[in-house]
Amino acid sequence: MAEITVLLASEDITDLVLEIGTIARGTDFPLATEMQPSTAQLTLSDPNGDFSPENVNNFFATNGENANGTRCPVEVRADTKLLFAGEVLEVGQNTPRATALLKCIDKTRAIRIEDLTDFGLQKAWKLIQDTQQSAESGVYPIGLGVSPISEGSATLTKAHNQELTVVSEIKTTGILDPDNVQITEHAILSEGGPIDAADGAYPQIRAKTPYRYKNILTLINAILNHYSVAMGNRYMEIPSQTLDLHAETLGRPGYDTVIGALESSQHLNWNGYVTDILRDGNTLYFAYTVNRGQAAFSRILAYETTADTWSTLYTFPESGREVWGLAKIGDNLAMLVTDSRNTSGSGKIPVTGSYDSSQSGNKTKLLYFDVTQSSPSVGVMVDSTATLPAQLATFYQAGSTGAFANTPLANGMLPDTRRRLIVSGSNLYYPYARSNGDFGVARVAIGGSPSAVLTAKSDENRNHAGFAYALSGSTVVFGTTYLDKQESTLKVVKSS
Repeated sequence: MAEITVLLASEDITDLVLEIGTIARGTDFPLATEMQPSTAQLTLSDPNGDFSPENVNNFFATNGENANGTRCPVEVRADTKLLFAGEVLEVGQNTPRATALLKCIDKTRAIRIEDLTDFGLQKAWKLIQDTQQSAESGVYPIGLGVSPISEGSATLTKAHNQELTVVSEIKTTGILDPDNVQITEHAILSEGGPIDAADGAYPQIRAKTPYRYKNILTLINAILNHYSVAMGNRYMEIPSQTLDLHAETLGRPGYDTVIGALESSQHLNWNGYVTDILRDGNTLYFAYTVNRGQAAFSRILAYETTADTWSTLYTFPESGREVWGLAKIGDNLAMLVTDSRNTSGSGKIPVTGSYDSSQSGNKTKLLYFDVTQSSPSVGVMVDSTATLPAQLATFYQAGSTGAFANTPLANGMLPDTRRRLIVSGSNLYYPYARSNGDFGVARVAIGGSPSAVLTAKSDENRNHAGFAYALSGSTVVFGTTYLDKQESTLKVVKSS
């Protein structure tokens, strides 16, 4: 016969147990989990009222638990097998019989009775004011990729060691203090006008945000671990995981982020943003581009969705590399890369020449490497000096002519190059632009030379403001917008 052992607050109380009632197994909240078991009842001998909530020195209090017994940990074992693990829900007493009845429930009760606060992925980013909003308060939008912010997790500063005060609601009358801020679903609001940061500083926030790009099993485990609910084969089981399409169709999370080192609990040593995401089977490839002026280097990351593991596939050996597009050809990962080193006006993003293949000083390239290699070497598909140089494909600054000549955009304007590289067969299709005004779509294979499949000509004294193209069989459809001082014109062409 199995030997039964009962632990209460880690103390062996088996000798006091008169009866172990039904240990009920069943599905409980949340529905995504299946408990085994979920409830239990214990009848204890208690002639001296050692378990009475009225006794201030009762068993629970002397063992560091709540005097009323609630939340006190309970385990029931048969030999080495765990029959029940949970906590006390309710304590009842039968005075004539001198017994105590403990009603117990497994630890998922913690999820039902508490709000999910201070939970998610730790991030930090600078706040940029929306100057189009009312001047009565400063408005600093929160991007889709970081909304909503987990309650109780945010710390805001306007400069080093100058923390802002988070309030439930900012005032609109009386004495207003811009150092008071309110966090809404879509923005940070400052009281009485914009946040007054010192010269050269900017307001920033550290907060926990949703678990984007995580599979459902990882998320459930994270929530349960947040409340110290034991997992594995002990007393709880999780159904088979279901993978979704993750971030592929959600757009680019184009905000500054700070993340911990891979395979480490330490924060933090990178400062940049994800600039492209590519899904290939059960693998997600991430282009992580480091902000200018940072000591860290940009890199290519891989996330295995089934194993929930990260790895660094390649780290660029020098600063200034910025990766704006990814495509997969067999085992090779193609990258649309720019080089912002030694460029004029490096405080502005973007910079003419470094990003524009129609300008002198072009530093845009198509590179590739074999993802199956542990120490891959990077090859050049299309160099910046090629006859058909790759164009970043999104308007960011006009060239030497036109209404926007020599007018850099504000800091933080990031090109959107999603789906600018298209793979068909063994060829990579990419947009190009030349200084003579020719632009269009070219294709190139690994180890081959580029060839144009569609060529167009810029109208005189106009600038192309962006490219978009698609393949339909052997036909390429291509669109762009021309700008001049007076108007913009959309032009769409297709290959013959």
